[in-house]
Amino acid sequence: MSVHKSSVKCKLSYVIISLVFLVSIGVSAFFSQLSKHIEEISEYKGREAANDAINQSVESQLEDFENVEFITVERDESGNITSINSNSNDVNRVSNQISDSINEKLKSIENENIKVPVGTLSGVTYFTGRGFDVNLKLHQIGAVSTKMKSEFVSAGINQTKYRLYIEITVEMKAILPAHSTDIKLKSE
Repeated sequence: MSVHKSSVKCKLSYVIISLVFLVSIGVSAFFSQLSKHIEEISEYKGREAANDAINQSVESQLEDFENVEFITVERDESGNITSINSNSNDVNRVSNQISDSINEKLKSIENENIKVPVGTLSGVTYFTGRGFDVNLKLHQIGAVSTKMKSEFVSAGINQTKYRLYIEITVEMKAILPAHSTDIKLKSE
């Protein structure tokens, strides 16, 4: 009789251990999927915030420099272009002000809350956008670098276009409770 009871206890313990093992694999898979989607969402939100900061900063700073000529074109007596010179003081000043403005805007979004439906985090397409909202605190830190570039571009037969532009690079890190993700964005 005691052999039979110990056999039942042994079988029961195997079933319990198997169930615990299966549940732990399921929970692990769920959190792996959850982590992947949180990373994708935070990267998207970071890129969106960086793009907004760049666009607003460039627009506001160029309005301040609306009447400034960044380049001067010198011509000979017959009207042919002999040289193109950039006004480096104004170009550097607008570049620095754009960089400072973007940095200020990035500081303002440093501790942003994101509300994501739990169905979206599950990774199952059917549940996307459904369920209660989960608040994610997205701590973004970033740095901005600007570089002025100029180039001559062919614009047709015997025509050349001169381009003067700013290349803006924003490097951000979205820090989440479980991990962090790097975001790099370039804009001209």
